[in-house]
Amino acid sequence: MLPDRLSIIRDPLRADGPTAEITVSNTVLATPHALDLSPDGRTAYVVETYGPAPAGATLRSQLPLGSRLTVVDVRRPRAPRVLRQVDLGVARPETVSVSPDSRTLAISTATAGAEVLLVPVRRGRVGTPVATSLSSLGIAPDPSRPAGGMGASQVQWRPSGRVLALNLYARDQVQFARVGRGLRLSAWGAPVTVAPDPITGRFTPDGRHFLTTNWGRDLRPQADTVEERLPTRPGTVSAIRLGRWESTSCSSTSSQRASTPRAASAASKRICATAPSPRRAAAEPGRAGA
Repeated sequence: MLPDRLSIIRDPLRADGPTAEITVSNTVLATPHALDLSPDGRTAYVVETYGPAPAGATLRSQLPLGSRLTVVDVRRPRAPRVLRQVDLGVARPETVSVSPDSRTLAISTATAGAEVLLVPVRRGRVGTPVATSLSSLGIAPDPSRPAGGMGASQVQWRPSGRVLALNLYARDQVQFARVGRGLRLSAWGAPVTVAPDPITGRFTPDGRHFLTTNWGRDLRPQADTVEERLPTRPGTVSAIRLGRWESTSCSSTSSQRASTPRAASAASKRICATAPSPRRAAAEPGRAGA
């Protein structure tokens, strides 16, 4: 059985294969965000959702749960090297996002009560993770949803480096959170409802919008096979507009009114969530399409 590999591709437009490969434990059974690069492109961070397959394993259920973070030096693309590998102390870290200043990793996990980790890093050295539960952000369990609706399929830094977006895939929502002292998180506004199954997302470079890709799987408990969960309709993209002063977020895929710290304006096919801020930006509708 082949070991997990990290491939370094110098020029993706060329068809001559990867520049180099290195053994790094990861998995193809998670979202494509188990890997992220530092903004300067010198360091790669990889989380291990599942560990290496034991001899003879043929089912996902036979894979050990992962818990490690691997730090890889990629300054020399033809000679990458593992700097260190650390145990995060939680099971199934699934996605990783490097902060704009390269000093903090945001990691989503499948561990109840520690769904988000913030990990300080300095020159490739890894500090002590700080865990945050979704319940501490005001997210209440919902027994009708997978894992009680307490899962974040992705966490992503806003370009300002002060706010995170959490994709709550099983709730069809995105929650934004502020990063405070001691790497403690607090909810920033109410969750924004988008289309079904917003499994991944990405901020625009200016930080004004957050885009989610909504797969639309059937996540009901009775759909317990891959075939039953596969989407039957084309996926969608939702656009959430955030205020200039980090005050307002609006989604183009919902018309339900949000309950927020301040009064929120809502229109047909639009929802806005507002949090306290020095100044409130005007809310404008976004657009979504398949």
